[in-house]
Amino acid sequence: MIYGNLTQCPMERNVYLRSTDVEQCNWTRLLWSVPDEWFWLWNRGEEVKLFDCSIKPHGKIERIFIPVLIDVLNYLWFGIPPVNKKLKSSYQQAIDVLENNAILYTKYLFWMGKVKEVKLSCETIQVKREKTWEEI
Repeated sequence: MIYGNLTQCPMERNVYLRSTDVEQCNWTRLLWSVPDEWFWLWNRGEEVKLFDCSIKPHGKIERIFIPVLIDVLNYLWFGIPPVNKKLKSSYQQAIDVLENNAILYTKYLFWMGKVKEVKLSCETIQVKREKTWEEI
């Protein structure tokens, strides 16, 4: 299933993952922003591909959020330690948020034993400049 991030990258399905939240280490908002449908799709063995737009060749969502999310899910559901060693601080912040937010933790733990593999990837579409709200 293909998703576009924000209104910068409109597709049939869209999500709202803010690079500002990555910059500010707002793992609570980032983890709440993961659509429930992604869990359902993984439960069915399907792949989720996210497209994001950035002025850089690889945006923060692709470089930081998605790898950390994959590491968090693989740890929670399969006991696999994180593979993205350079993102260990972000990974630990995400784990801390989950462990200190019972409702959010429940959202993620519900799928334990139901998902066999986290099939998630992200690709950044490089743009010359991001659109302003007036242009959207």
